[in-house]
Amino acid sequence: MESEKRIAAAKEVVRHLQTRYSKPHHRIHGDAAQDNANRLRALEGLCGKCENLELRFGRKDGKEVVALGCSKGYTPVSLYENTPLGTPASCPGYPKRKI
Repeated sequence: MESEKRIAAAKEVVRHLQTRYSKPHHRIHGDAAQDNANRLRALEGLCGKCENLELRFGRKDGKEVVALGCSKGYTPVSLYENTPLGTPASCPGYPKRKI
C-alpha cells in the first residue's frame, strides 16, 4: 500500500514529464505521451485510491520516471488505455484504501 505522499510525488513526476511536450523541439514519442497521460489518469482516478497500487521510482535518460503496478496483477496504464475519456474505470480487483 502506497502512502499519500508517494502518490503525490508520482503525480508530480508525471506532470513534469507532460510539461516537456509543449516545448519546441521536444524529443518524445507519441506513445510515451499517451502512456504518461494514462499514468496520470490512473493516479488521479481509481488506482490512486486502491490499496494494491505499487509505485517504482527511477531515472531513465536523465529524467525521473515512475512505474505503476498492481499487487493483484492488473496493469493501471492498460486499464485506463482501454477506458474512454469521461467514462469511469472499473477494476475487478479494486479494494479501496483504508486511511
